[in-house]
Amino acid sequence: MRPNVNLPSQGSVARWPGGATGRYGVRFKGNIVIPTTGTWSFRTSSDEGSDLWINGVRVVNNDGLHGNATVTGTATLAAGTYSFECRMFENGGSSNLWAEWRGPSMAAWELIPTTAFTFSPPVDIPPVAVATTIGISGASGSPQAGVDGFNSAAGAYGSGNVLTSGVLMSTNATSAAQWTVSGSSVVSVDGRVGPGAMASNVIQVTAPAVMTGDDGPLTTRVATMIHGRPLTLPASSGAYSSNADITISTNRRYTSFSAAGNAVITVSGSVAIIIDGALSLSSNAAFVLAPNATLDLYVGETVSLSGNAAINAASADTTRVRLFMFNTASRDLTLGASSRVSAIVRNPFGRLVLGGASASTAEFFGAFHGNAMTISQNARLHADVAALPTSGTSGTSSGSVSVKAWAQTP
Repeated sequence: MRPNVNLPSQGSVARWPGGATGRYGVRFKGNIVIPTTGTWSFRTSSDEGSDLWINGVRVVNNDGLHGNATVTGTATLAAGTYSFECRMFENGGSSNLWAEWRGPSMAAWELIPTTAFTFSPPVDIPPVAVATTIGISGASGSPQAGVDGFNSAAGAYGSGNVLTSGVLMSTNATSAAQWTVSGSSVVSVDGRVGPGAMASNVIQVTAPAVMTGDDGPLTTRVATMIHGRPLTLPASSGAYSSNADITISTNRRYTSFSAAGNAVITVSGSVAIIIDGALSLSSNAAFVLAPNATLDLYVGETVSLSGNAAINAASADTTRVRLFMFNTASRDLTLGASSRVSAIVRNPFGRLVLGGASASTAEFFGAFHGNAMTISQNARLHADVAALPTSGTSGTSSGSVSVKAWAQTP
């Protein structure tokens, strides 16, 4: 799942865990909403070739073997929804792809925004999905460690909004014991394993742990690609380290970000924060969203929360915060002690680590797509079934382009 067509420039590095570093192709397919009638210009910048199609018409032809090149095309379109497809192939070496548009009365080119895309997914897209291993080992006591779900569209987690069935969670793994549940864990999900594998072989539950729900193989592996940062980056404010309150209402960039004590970082408006290094929150430090605010966090290194630190903990809407961990090396999102995060997270090369320290009651609310996951002590994950659509939902879901499947061929 990706919010737009933006693959950052990188050299000879896989776009997804276990993927090829060259000789592969990418296809983004869905629908695009044209807000205003008139002449629209589209362009792709890519290394190697790419093209862009609107309603089955090739509007941009940027094909061929070449380094980064930008090609523009135009189309006269009435306001409405059209089919959309953007393709790119990579031969070897560095690679990138982004798709931009410029419409009537637009002063400049911009990356085609998240809000322009809709799609109906062809397969189930679990709110929690990893490429490799899942390990859940709960300590005795209360609360019981494990996984359940909720529906943020119905409000906050708790009371009548706790789901113990119909919650999808998957691994692409096909080998034995890649998903283990042990200790005093209670896992209330429908488990999915890699295509062609036997769920009873991949998923192993050791009493007294309990795992409810059905299980079976995925039809298609869930692909989580590295996410690109915004094309236009603000000037860096350097390293941030403070225990004072701060309000952020415009896009910011830091080399690293650390908050402690009782620091409250208030996000006002629709804000993107790019952190090239690590993000660390400790004690009672928290990111808090003002009414109607949204936050896109791009983090290049580890994300670590300890104590009572939190990100968006007061909001029932997990979709208001999106955390993209864009490093191609393994970088963990770690929640220890009594920390809380409510967000949609993409960490294709790293793990979600819940717990770790003794008697940890850390909680994660939302959706996680990444390389691996561990839950220990008394930590819990609450998967938001409204954060990502599945094939069982009606209509379309705004705000993403679906990566249907990866197929590696000689």
